Amino acid sequence: MIKSMTGYGRYVSHDQKRQITIEVKTVNHRYLDISCKIPRELYPYENELKKQMKGQLKRGRVDVYISCAGEQLTDKKMQVDWDVFEQYLNNINALQEKGNVQGSLSIEHILSMEDLFYIEEPDHLDEQLFEIIKNGLQKALEQVVEMRTVEGEAIQKDFHSRIRLLKSYTAQLEEHAKSMETQQFNSLKEKLETMLDGKGIDDERIVQEAAIQIEKADIAEELTRLHSHMDQFIETVKKNDSIGRKLDFIAQELLREVNTIASKSILSEVSRIAVEMKSEIEKIKEQVQNIE
Repeated sequence: MIKSMTGYGRYVSHDQKRQITIEVKTVNHRYLDISCKIPRELYPYENELKKQMKGQLKRGRVDVYISCAGEQLTDKKMQVDWDVFEQYLNNINALQEKGNVQGSLSIEHILSMEDLFYIEEPDHLDEQLFEIIKNGLQKALEQVVEMRTVEGEAIQKDFHSRIRLLKSYTAQLEEHAKSMETQQFNSLKEKLETMLDGKGIDDERIVQEAAIQIEKADIAEELTRLHSHMDQFIETVKKNDSIGRKLDFIAQELLREVNTIASKSILSEVSRIAVEMKSEIEKIKEQVQNIE
């Protein structure tokens, strides 16, 4: 079953301390490109979170947003740098002795000392809290995959419909190809007779010229390859894998064969059918761009 690359998932976890919101958005992209906008406390875990996402998603631009309201993810503690404080005191005492400075040190003076206080943060999250985040991310990813699957099913139906139409057009081309030799012969004969003002001309010469022209206009090989590419396209769609780039290649080959047929065309009806086929293939190529 094919999947699209467009999806969205959201999960909210909350308790008495905090609320954690996780959002995952995915759109088209040639490769798998993951961008995380997360609290700084989660920076050490970013690679692990990306690994979790890579297990679910194979292709597309992925934007992940994790936010926290309420208490922070880690318990921050304010600490005093006692070495710095001791240096302050030593220097103050030295100033008083050498400069005969009088006065006492107040709490206001202490609070104004630079680099005396600093915030200490744990270098890791509480294990239970990180499990909550990973489980929440998994829930959001499941929503994304479900959305991508539903859209993929709709695209797959559209593919089958368009391939059936292309096969119908190909069958029409095959019918025209059968009568092309006779029409080419008669057309060339009329042109030669017109050029010779109605004078007779050897049919053997016409046959030779017609054979050359018919060989140039023969579309049998292109028709055979069209059938092969269409069958390969349908078989690829059935695979449960990342198939977007392969489908894009096959669609390009379909378009190449139809363009060749159009360039060889000697019949207006064949040209018309080729135009219709190119229109259908372009629509397939547009849809393929959103396949994982």
